[in-house]
Amino acid sequence: MDKNFHLHIYTPRRIFFDGKVQMVVVNTKEGKIGVMADHLPMTVAIDTGIAKIQQDDKERELVLTEGFMTVNKNEVVILADSAEWPEELDLQRCKDALERADARLNDKETSSVELTRSERAVKRAKARIDILNKSEEK
Repeated sequence: MDKNFHLHIYTPRRIFFDGKVQMVVVNTKEGKIGVMADHLPMTVAIDTGIAKIQQDDKERELVLTEGFMTVNKNEVVILADSAEWPEELDLQRCKDALERADARLNDKETSSVELTRSERAVKRAKARIDILNKSEEK
């Protein structure tokens, strides 16, 4: 029995990943979920955070932002707002983005729409900083 399945990760800007993997772990609104070959079919909402892909017995981490994941017959499709490898990120830009988003959150004149966007930006910036810090530790 093949322990691999096909994983597709799409963002509005690109096909981020398309290949055979042994496992994928993503954040959902309810917590982390891991998918391996022969997983039951499902669709879940993805939450922003660090995801993991196990391919050829090696693990890679990436930042995924909000989206959806469908699992069906050893094929997983992830549609996300964005997906980034650590090497595509710049720590200082991430810290600057976090600072700007925090400032908007603390601004009393921020609209409710802007507040929601700022909360998402904070979450995204923190995930990016976390993955970069983890990459430096290795």
